Amino acid sequence: MTWAVVQNIKTISMKNKLSIVIPCYNAEKYIRKCLDSLLVAVAKVDRECCEIVVVNDGSTDGTLDILQQYGTNIKILTTENQGVSAARNHGLANINGGGYIWFVDADDEVDEHCLQFIFKSLQQNPADAIVFDFEYVKGENKKETVRRNLADDKKFRVLKDDAVFTEAITPLFGLSQMNVDRFFEGESPYVSDFLCRGYVWHYILKYSVLQENNLFFRADMKFGEDAMLFLRYLCYAKEINVINEKLYYYYERTSGALERIKANPKLLFESKMQLAEERTSINELCIKQFGKDMSRCYDGSLLFSALELCIKLSREKYRGNINLFRHYASYAPVSEAIKRIELAKAPLKYKLPIKLLQLNYLRLLYSLMYIAQRIGCKINV
Repeated sequence: MTWAVVQNIKTISMKNKLSIVIPCYNAEKYIRKCLDSLLVAVAKVDRECCEIVVVNDGSTDGTLDILQQYGTNIKILTTENQGVSAARNHGLANINGGGYIWFVDADDEVDEHCLQFIFKSLQQNPADAIVFDFEYVKGENKKETVRRNLADDKKFRVLKDDAVFTEAITPLFGLSQMNVDRFFEGESPYVSDFLCRGYVWHYILKYSVLQENNLFFRADMKFGEDAMLFLRYLCYAKEINVINEKLYYYYERTSGALERIKANPKLLFESKMQLAEERTSINELCIKQFGKDMSRCYDGSLLFSALELCIKLSREKYRGNINLFRHYASYAPVSEAIKRIELAKAPLKYKLPIKLLQLNYLRLLYSLMYIAQRIGCKINV
Protein backbone atom coordinates (compact mmCIF):
# COMPACT_ATOMS: atom_id res chain seq x y z
CA MET A 1 0.00 0.00 0.00
CA THR A 2 1.23 3.52 -0.79
CA TRP A 3 0.41 6.45 1.43
CA ALA A 4 0.32 9.92 -0.11
CA VAL A 5 1.78 11.54 2.99
CA VAL A 6 3.58 9.40 5.57
CA GLN A 7 6.45 10.79 7.58
CA ASN A 8 8.29 9.89 10.76
CA ILE A 9 6.37 6.69 11.53
CA LYS A 10 8.21 5.22 14.49
CA THR A 11 8.05 1.86 16.18
CA ILE A 12 5.50 2.04 18.99
CA SER A 13 5.39 -0.31 21.93
CA MET A 14 3.29 -0.58 25.07
CA LYS A 15 3.32 -2.50 28.33
CA ASN A 16 -0.24 -3.81 27.97
CA LYS A 17 -0.34 -6.69 25.50
CA LEU A 18 -2.86 -6.69 22.68
CA SER A 19 -4.38 -10.11 22.04
CA ILE A 20 -5.82 -10.51 18.55
CA VAL A 21 -8.40 -13.31 18.49
CA ILE A 22 -9.54 -14.78 15.15
CA PRO A 23 -12.32 -17.37 15.06
CA CYS A 24 -12.35 -19.36 11.85
CA TYR A 25 -14.44 -22.11 10.34
CA ASN A 26 -13.64 -23.48 6.87
CA ALA A 27 -11.72 -20.30 6.07
CA GLU A 28 -9.05 -21.75 3.76
CA LYS A 29 -9.92 -19.24 1.01
CA TYR A 30 -9.31 -16.18 3.20
CA ILE A 31 -7.31 -16.91 6.35
CA ARG A 32 -3.88 -16.56 4.73
CA LYS A 33 -4.59 -12.99 3.53
CA CYS A 34 -5.94 -12.10 6.96
CA LEU A 35 -2.93 -13.46 8.84
CA ASP A 36 -0.42 -12.00 6.39
CA SER A 37 -1.94 -8.53 6.81
CA LEU A 38 -1.73 -8.88 10.60
CA LEU A 39 1.89 -10.02 10.55
CA VAL A 40 2.86 -7.03 8.40
CA ALA A 41 1.20 -4.77 10.97
CA VAL A 42 2.85 -6.58 13.89
CA ALA A 43 6.29 -6.17 12.28
CA LYS A 44 5.93 -2.37 12.59
CA VAL A 45 5.54 -2.46 16.38
CA ASP A 46 7.03 -4.31 19.33
CA ARG A 47 6.29 -8.00 18.61
CA GLU A 48 6.25 -8.76 22.33
CA CYS A 49 3.23 -6.52 22.76
CA CYS A 50 1.02 -8.61 20.46
CA GLU A 51 -0.22 -12.15 20.27
CA ILE A 52 -2.35 -13.66 17.54
CA VAL A 53 -4.73 -16.38 18.73
CA VAL A 54 -6.61 -18.32 16.03
CA VAL A 55 -9.54 -20.49 17.11
CA ASN A 56 -10.09 -23.25 14.58
CA ASP A 57 -13.80 -23.93 15.12
CA GLY A 58 -13.91 -27.50 13.87
CA SER A 59 -12.96 -26.70 10.26
CA THR A 60 -13.33 -29.58 7.81
CA ASP A 61 -11.37 -28.02 4.93
CA GLY A 62 -7.67 -27.12 4.77
CA THR A 63 -7.82 -24.30 7.33
CA LEU A 64 -5.80 -26.10 10.00
CA ASP A 65 -3.08 -27.08 7.51
CA ILE A 66 -2.67 -23.42 6.55
CA LEU A 67 -2.58 -22.29 10.19
CA GLN A 68 0.16 -24.77 11.03
CA GLN A 69 2.40 -23.22 8.37
CA TYR A 70 2.66 -20.04 10.48
CA GLY A 71 4.58 -21.78 13.27
CA THR A 72 5.23 -19.67 16.36
CA ASN A 73 3.82 -16.51 14.77
CA ILE A 74 0.35 -17.54 15.92
CA LYS A 75 -1.25 -19.59 18.68
CA ILE A 76 -3.73 -22.19 17.41
CA LEU A 77 -6.69 -23.42 19.45
CA THR A 78 -8.83 -26.18 17.96
CA THR A 79 -12.36 -26.94 19.15
CA GLU A 80 -15.41 -28.80 17.95
CA ASN A 81 -17.66 -26.65 15.79
CA GLN A 82 -19.85 -24.60 18.12
CA GLY A 83 -20.26 -21.34 16.22
CA VAL A 84 -18.46 -18.02 16.06
CA SER A 85 -19.56 -16.72 19.47
CA ALA A 86 -18.40 -19.83 21.32
CA ALA A 87 -15.11 -19.68 19.38
CA ARG A 88 -14.57 -16.05 20.40
CA ASN A 89 -15.33 -16.91 24.03
CA HIS A 90 -12.84 -19.81 23.85
CA GLY A 91 -10.18 -17.50 22.47
CA LEU A 92 -10.88 -14.93 25.17
CA ALA A 93 -10.45 -17.59 27.86
CA ASN A 94 -7.06 -18.66 26.50
CA ILE A 95 -5.14 -15.46 25.85
CA ASN A 96 -1.74 -14.83 27.43
CA GLY A 97 -2.07 -11.08 27.68
CA GLY A 98 -4.73 -9.47 29.77
CA GLY A 99 -4.42 -5.93 28.38
CA TYR A 100 -6.63 -5.39 25.36
CA ILE A 101 -8.56 -7.69 23.02
CA TRP A 102 -9.22 -7.31 19.33
CA PHE A 103 -11.57 -9.77 17.62
CA VAL A 104 -10.75 -9.98 13.90
CA ASP A 105 -12.77 -11.92 11.31
CA ALA A 106 -10.92 -14.56 9.30
CA ASP A 107 -12.18 -13.31 5.93
CA ASP A 108 -11.11 -9.66 6.41
CA GLU A 109 -7.79 -7.80 6.44
CA VAL A 110 -6.22 -5.08 8.56
CA ASP A 111 -4.26 -2.05 7.45
CA GLU A 112 -0.50 -2.41 7.65
CA HIS A 113 -0.21 0.58 10.02
CA CYS A 114 -3.23 -0.22 12.19
CA LEU A 115 -1.26 -1.27 15.27
CA GLN A 116 0.83 1.90 15.20
CA PHE A 117 -2.36 3.96 15.37
CA ILE A 118 -3.86 1.71 18.05
CA PHE A 119 -0.77 1.75 20.27
CA LYS A 120 -0.29 5.49 19.88
CA SER A 121 -3.89 5.98 20.94
CA LEU A 122 -3.35 3.84 24.03
CA GLN A 123 -0.09 5.57 24.86
CA GLN A 124 -1.90 8.90 24.84
CA ASN A 125 -4.81 7.58 26.87
CA PRO A 126 -5.27 3.98 28.15
CA ALA A 127 -9.04 4.09 27.66
CA ASP A 128 -11.58 1.32 28.23
CA ALA A 129 -12.14 0.90 24.48
CA ILE A 130 -10.92 2.06 21.09
CA VAL A 131 -13.11 2.56 18.05
CA PHE A 132 -11.79 3.25 14.55
CA ASP A 133 -13.06 3.75 11.03
CA PHE A 134 -13.00 1.01 8.39
CA GLU A 135 -13.29 0.43 4.66
CA TYR A 136 -16.04 -1.59 2.99
CA VAL A 137 -14.56 -3.79 0.26
CA LYS A 138 -16.66 -5.24 -2.55
CA GLY A 139 -15.06 -8.04 -4.49
CA GLU A 140 -11.59 -9.23 -3.55
CA ASN A 141 -9.40 -6.20 -4.25
CA LYS A 142 -9.25 -3.36 -1.75
CA LYS A 143 -8.49 0.19 -2.84
CA GLU A 144 -5.44 2.11 -1.77
CA THR A 145 -6.38 4.65 0.88
CA VAL A 146 -4.74 8.03 1.20
CA ARG A 147 -3.90 8.90 4.78
CA ARG A 148 -2.12 11.60 6.71
CA ASN A 149 0.85 11.44 9.00
CA LEU A 150 0.62 9.24 12.09
CA ALA A 151 1.77 12.33 14.02
CA ASP A 152 -1.45 14.17 13.10
CA ASP A 153 -3.17 14.42 16.49
CA LYS A 154 -6.42 15.45 14.81
CA LYS A 155 -6.84 11.76 14.03
CA PHE A 156 -7.29 11.03 17.73
CA ARG A 157 -9.92 12.10 20.24
CA VAL A 158 -11.39 10.83 23.50
CA LEU A 159 -15.02 10.37 24.53
CA LYS A 160 -15.61 10.73 28.27
CA ASP A 161 -18.61 10.36 30.57
CA ASP A 162 -21.68 11.94 28.91
CA ALA A 163 -20.01 11.84 25.48
CA VAL A 164 -19.76 8.04 25.74
CA PHE A 165 -23.48 7.95 26.37
CA THR A 166 -24.61 10.39 23.68
CA GLU A 167 -22.16 9.53 20.87
CA ALA A 168 -21.75 5.78 21.35
CA ILE A 169 -24.41 4.14 23.52
CA THR A 170 -27.46 6.05 22.24
CA PRO A 171 -27.03 5.48 18.47
CA LEU A 172 -25.79 1.90 18.92
CA PHE A 173 -29.03 0.91 20.64
CA GLY A 174 -30.85 1.00 17.31
CA LEU A 175 -33.21 3.09 15.21
CA SER A 176 -35.22 5.85 16.89
CA GLN A 177 -38.18 7.95 15.71
CA MET A 178 -35.70 10.21 13.90
CA ASN A 179 -34.46 7.24 11.86
CA VAL A 180 -38.04 6.14 11.14
CA ASP A 181 -38.87 9.64 9.88
CA ARG A 182 -35.88 9.47 7.55
CA PHE A 183 -37.28 6.21 6.19
CA PHE A 184 -40.74 7.76 5.74
CA GLU A 185 -39.14 10.58 3.73
CA GLY A 186 -37.47 8.12 1.35
CA GLU A 187 -33.98 8.26 2.87
CA SER A 188 -31.94 5.51 4.45
CA PRO A 189 -32.81 5.24 8.15
CA TYR A 190 -29.15 4.60 8.92
CA VAL A 191 -26.64 7.36 9.59
CA SER A 192 -23.12 7.29 8.20
CA ASP A 193 -21.14 7.89 11.42
CA PHE A 194 -18.74 4.97 11.87
CA LEU A 195 -19.24 5.13 15.65
CA CYS A 196 -22.71 3.65 15.20
CA ARG A 197 -21.61 0.33 13.75
CA GLY A 198 -21.88 -2.78 15.90
CA TYR A 199 -19.25 -4.95 14.22
CA VAL A 200 -17.04 -6.59 16.85
CA TRP A 201 -13.82 -6.04 14.86
CA HIS A 202 -14.60 -2.32 14.89
CA TYR A 203 -13.47 -2.04 18.54
CA ILE A 204 -10.56 -2.81 20.82
CA LEU A 205 -11.81 -3.92 24.25
CA LYS A 206 -10.13 -3.88 27.65
CA TYR A 207 -9.76 -7.34 29.15
CA SER A 208 -10.30 -6.17 32.72
CA VAL A 209 -13.67 -4.61 31.85
CA LEU A 210 -14.81 -7.86 30.25
CA GLN A 211 -13.55 -9.96 33.15
CA GLU A 212 -14.78 -7.79 36.03
CA ASN A 213 -18.29 -7.55 34.61
CA ASN A 214 -18.54 -11.15 33.36
CA LEU A 215 -19.07 -10.07 29.76
CA PHE A 216 -18.94 -12.60 26.93
CA PHE A 217 -20.65 -13.41 23.63
CA ARG A 218 -24.04 -15.09 23.87
CA ALA A 219 -23.45 -18.34 22.02
CA ASP A 220 -27.19 -18.97 21.69
CA MET A 221 -27.87 -15.75 19.78
CA LYS A 222 -28.44 -16.20 16.07
CA PHE A 223 -27.61 -12.65 14.99
CA GLY A 224 -26.37 -9.34 16.42
CA GLU A 225 -24.54 -10.88 19.38
CA ASP A 226 -21.43 -8.75 18.72
CA ALA A 227 -23.33 -5.43 18.72
CA MET A 228 -25.21 -6.41 21.87
CA LEU A 229 -22.00 -7.38 23.67
CA PHE A 230 -20.37 -4.05 22.85
CA LEU A 231 -23.51 -2.14 23.83
CA ARG A 232 -23.51 -3.88 27.21
CA TYR A 233 -19.75 -3.31 27.48
CA LEU A 234 -20.21 0.43 26.95
CA CYS A 235 -22.37 0.62 30.07
CA TYR A 236 -19.16 -0.02 32.04
CA ALA A 237 -16.78 2.10 29.91
CA LYS A 238 -15.73 5.50 31.21
CA GLU A 239 -13.59 6.55 28.25
CA ILE A 240 -13.37 5.60 24.57
CA ASN A 241 -10.50 6.51 22.26
CA VAL A 242 -11.68 7.38 18.76
CA ILE A 243 -9.30 7.02 15.81
CA ASN A 244 -10.58 8.82 12.73
CA GLU A 245 -8.71 6.52 10.38
CA LYS A 246 -9.62 3.47 8.31
CA LEU A 247 -7.67 0.65 9.95
CA TYR A 248 -9.69 -2.38 8.84
CA TYR A 249 -10.90 -3.80 5.53
CA TYR A 250 -14.32 -5.38 5.79
CA TYR A 251 -15.09 -7.64 2.85
CA GLU A 252 -18.79 -7.61 2.08
CA ARG A 253 -19.62 -11.25 1.50
CA THR A 254 -22.84 -13.18 1.81
CA SER A 255 -22.99 -14.81 5.22
CA GLY A 256 -24.17 -18.41 5.05
CA ALA A 257 -25.43 -18.23 8.62
CA LEU A 258 -27.37 -15.02 7.95
CA GLU A 259 -28.91 -16.45 4.79
CA ARG A 260 -30.03 -19.54 6.71
CA ILE A 261 -31.73 -17.32 9.27
CA LYS A 262 -33.54 -15.31 6.61
CA ALA A 263 -34.67 -18.47 4.83
CA ASN A 264 -35.97 -20.19 7.97
CA PRO A 265 -39.07 -18.56 9.55
CA LYS A 266 -38.45 -20.13 12.94
CA LEU A 267 -34.81 -18.99 13.04
CA LEU A 268 -35.80 -15.51 11.88
CA PHE A 269 -38.38 -15.26 14.66
CA GLU A 270 -35.91 -16.55 17.27
CA SER A 271 -33.21 -14.09 16.19
CA LYS A 272 -35.63 -11.14 16.35
CA MET A 273 -36.90 -12.22 19.77
CA GLN A 274 -33.37 -12.60 21.11
CA LEU A 275 -32.42 -9.12 19.91
CA ALA A 276 -35.56 -7.58 21.43
CA GLU A 277 -34.93 -9.33 24.75
CA GLU A 278 -31.25 -8.38 24.78
CA ARG A 279 -32.00 -4.72 24.06
CA THR A 280 -34.56 -4.76 26.87
CA SER A 281 -32.02 -6.29 29.25
CA ILE A 282 -29.36 -3.73 28.35
CA ASN A 283 -31.88 -0.92 28.74
CA GLU A 284 -32.55 -2.14 32.27
CA LEU A 285 -28.80 -1.97 32.87
CA CYS A 286 -28.75 1.63 31.56
CA ILE A 287 -31.55 2.55 33.93
CA LYS A 288 -29.57 1.03 36.80
CA GLN A 289 -26.20 2.53 35.77
CA PHE A 290 -27.26 5.94 34.50
CA GLY A 291 -30.88 6.41 35.52
CA LYS A 292 -31.86 6.74 31.85
CA ASP A 293 -34.54 4.82 29.96
CA MET A 294 -33.22 4.22 26.44
CA SER A 295 -36.25 2.42 25.03
CA ARG A 296 -37.17 5.26 22.67
CA CYS A 297 -33.73 4.94 21.08
CA TYR A 298 -34.68 1.63 19.50
CA ASP A 299 -38.43 1.97 18.87
CA GLY A 300 -37.74 1.99 15.13
CA SER A 301 -35.67 -1.19 15.27
CA LEU A 302 -38.51 -3.09 16.95
CA LEU A 303 -41.04 -1.66 14.49
CA PHE A 304 -39.03 -2.67 11.43
CA SER A 305 -38.44 -6.14 12.88
CA ALA A 306 -42.19 -6.62 13.41
CA LEU A 307 -42.93 -5.57 9.83
CA GLU A 308 -40.13 -7.76 8.45
CA LEU A 309 -41.44 -10.76 10.37
CA CYS A 310 -44.98 -10.16 9.16
CA ILE A 311 -43.86 -9.94 5.54
CA LYS A 312 -41.45 -12.88 5.52
CA LEU A 313 -43.50 -15.23 7.67
CA SER A 314 -46.66 -14.60 5.65
CA ARG A 315 -44.70 -15.22 2.47
CA GLU A 316 -44.16 -18.84 3.57
CA LYS A 317 -47.41 -20.05 5.08
CA TYR A 318 -50.34 -19.00 7.24
CA ARG A 319 -50.80 -21.49 10.03
CA GLY A 320 -47.99 -21.74 12.52
CA ASN A 321 -46.16 -18.69 11.21
CA ILE A 322 -48.92 -16.32 12.26
CA ASN A 323 -48.41 -17.46 15.84
CA LEU A 324 -44.72 -16.59 15.63
CA PHE A 325 -45.58 -13.11 14.34
CA ARG A 326 -48.22 -12.55 17.01
CA HIS A 327 -45.83 -13.71 19.73
CA TYR A 328 -43.21 -11.16 18.66
CA ALA A 329 -45.60 -8.26 18.10
CA SER A 330 -47.31 -8.95 21.45
CA TYR A 331 -44.06 -8.91 23.42
CA ALA A 332 -44.57 -5.93 25.73
CA PRO A 333 -41.42 -3.93 24.81
CA VAL A 334 -42.24 -4.40 21.10
CA SER A 335 -45.92 -3.47 21.31
CA GLU A 336 -45.13 -0.45 23.50
CA ALA A 337 -42.44 0.72 21.08
CA ILE A 338 -44.76 0.42 18.08
CA LYS A 339 -47.49 2.41 19.86
CA ARG A 340 -45.01 5.25 20.43
CA ILE A 341 -44.19 5.59 16.70
CA GLU A 342 -45.51 8.87 15.28
CA LEU A 343 -46.97 8.64 11.80
CA ALA A 344 -47.19 12.33 10.83
CA LYS A 345 -44.52 11.90 8.12
CA ALA A 346 -45.57 8.39 7.05
CA PRO A 347 -46.86 7.80 3.49
CA LEU A 348 -50.15 5.92 3.30
CA LYS A 349 -48.46 2.66 2.24
CA TYR A 350 -46.63 2.60 5.60
CA LYS A 351 -49.26 4.30 7.70
CA LEU A 352 -51.89 1.58 7.21
CA PRO A 353 -49.83 -1.49 8.31
CA ILE A 354 -48.24 0.40 11.20
CA LYS A 355 -51.62 1.63 12.37
CA LEU A 356 -52.94 -1.93 12.35
CA LEU A 357 -49.93 -2.92 14.47
CA GLN A 358 -50.61 -0.08 16.88
CA LEU A 359 -54.25 -1.10 17.21
CA ASN A 360 -53.15 -4.70 17.81
CA TYR A 361 -55.04 -5.96 14.75
CA LEU A 362 -52.34 -8.53 14.22
CA ARG A 363 -54.41 -11.26 12.56
CA LEU A 364 -55.90 -8.74 10.12
CA LEU A 365 -52.50 -7.34 9.18
CA TYR A 366 -50.99 -10.79 8.74
CA SER A 367 -53.98 -11.92 6.62
CA LEU A 368 -53.68 -8.87 4.36
CA MET A 369 -49.97 -9.49 3.89
CA TYR A 370 -50.60 -13.16 3.20
CA ILE A 371 -53.26 -12.42 0.55
CA ALA A 372 -51.30 -9.58 -1.06
CA GLN A 373 -48.28 -11.80 -1.60
CA ARG A 374 -50.43 -14.62 -2.98
CA ILE A 375 -51.80 -12.32 -5.72
CA GLY A 376 -48.32 -11.19 -6.79
CA CYS A 377 -47.73 -8.02 -4.76
CA LYS A 378 -44.08 -7.47 -3.91
CA ILE A 379 -43.79 -6.21 -0.36
CA ASN A 380 -40.57 -5.24 1.39
CA VAL A 381 -39.48 -3.01 4.23
